[in-house]
Amino acid sequence: MFRTHGWIARTALGLYTALMLGGCVNDAKKPADGTPAPGSENKPAATAGGKHFVIGFAQANSKDPYRQVQNAALKEAVKSFPDCELVIQDAADNSETQIGQVETFITQKINLLLISPNEAAPLTPVVEKANGVMPVVLMERGINSEKYTAWLGGDNKEIGKTAGEFLIKTSGGTGKIVEIMGKAGATPTNDRHQGFTDAIAKVSGLKVVDSYNCNYQREPAQTYMENVLQKHTDFNIIYAHNDEMALGAVKALKAAGKDPKKYIIIGIDGVQEEVVKAIQAGDMTATFKYNWLGKEALDTAHKLLTGEKVEKKITLPTELVTKDNAADYLAHLPK
Repeated sequence: MFRTHGWIARTALGLYTALMLGGCVNDAKKPADGTPAPGSENKPAATAGGKHFVIGFAQANSKDPYRQVQNAALKEAVKSFPDCELVIQDAADNSETQIGQVETFITQKINLLLISPNEAAPLTPVVEKANGVMPVVLMERGINSEKYTAWLGGDNKEIGKTAGEFLIKTSGGTGKIVEIMGKAGATPTNDRHQGFTDAIAKVSGLKVVDSYNCNYQREPAQTYMENVLQKHTDFNIIYAHNDEMALGAVKALKAAGKDPKKYIIIGIDGVQEEVVKAIQAGDMTATFKYNWLGKEALDTAHKLLTGEKVEKKITLPTELVTKDNAADYLAHLPK
């Protein structure tokens, strides 16, 4: 930590942090006396052992609905650890911004870094650097290196494979697919694509007729689907790497006078009430839950901070959501 004394120093430091960390969710500074910084999550009193840990979370993009739920889950989970303070930074889908935020976390000498890397390759060097001075826990996205402490997430390749197997069963093994892919260079994109591709390769009647990277965002997916429809591409299946893009495709279909119920539409994430209701209405066929990693991430972080060992790779299960179980699933979604 930076060591400061007195109100003037703390004020100057706060201004410095605000300038350095544009877009931050919580103030990343903590005074040297152990008092949590204003705006930080879980403002702990001094614990019996005198330990006070600052956990920095470098979030890829807080505008994404999945990541909004993730942030909320982390803020709730940290309340169970009175010796921990959580500081969240939002990279707003910009790798250079996220690199700068991690560099600042390193300079601030936080105790542990949580990070969902915006892209694997650009973030690899700075994550490796952080791992040299503190524990680093990767959340659902990887880097091009093994230099990190732990990784938590769903098995994206397995989710893609399961989506492909579900499609084979639902379609009878025939159909023409538009694949709406996530962010190029992100590990979930590669894995959700590869798992799905491997699965549908087992039958000859399923073919991908068009695909495009829409960055896990609704509006680009809607625009892409509008273009596909204008090309008069013949398809009856949409496989989207997340629910936001699936919803964008549904909106484009409706705007073009097409009934989404006549298509098989599959998404991934399962964190939005809007998605579950679309499944109930028949506008989407299915989604796959991707764990939002609140409790699990904080449990792992606290174990590392208190000297416990954890597995390097912690894989969490998925769940298929269809019309059959949508009502029960909706009842258990975080509010």
